[in-house]
Amino acid sequence: MATKPAKKATRMYGIKQCKKQTPGYNRVRSSDEYHTSRWTRLSRIFRAEHPLCEICKSKGLIRPAEVVDHIIPYPVCGDFFDSSNWQSLCSKCNVEKGNRDKKIIQEFKRNRTVSKNI
Repeated sequence: MATKPAKKATRMYGIKQCKKQTPGYNRVRSSDEYHTSRWTRLSRIFRAEHPLCEICKSKGLIRPAEVVDHIIPYPVCGDFFDSSNWQSLCSKCNVEKGNRDKKIIQEFKRNRTVSKNI
């Protein structure tokens, strides 16, 4: 009895289809370092050693720190895990500083592209 040759799958189902059809699925994410076990462990230790928000403490306020922030944005300084560039912040101060950091990063990238073109 003769058998038919196996057909090639013409449709993809499940996750493979999503990965293939979703534009930007494999894009590089700037916050990937924040989702590593190393960062989770180190930031937890740093917050235990520095439990208060540094910015609020400088203003005379006492607020618990919720996040570890890079003093100099890591795209600018280059070393994500340099603990001398970290500070503990509350969520309010982190958002305010993040808005200022966006401008610094944009200016840094703009200057870097200008210097490459020269």
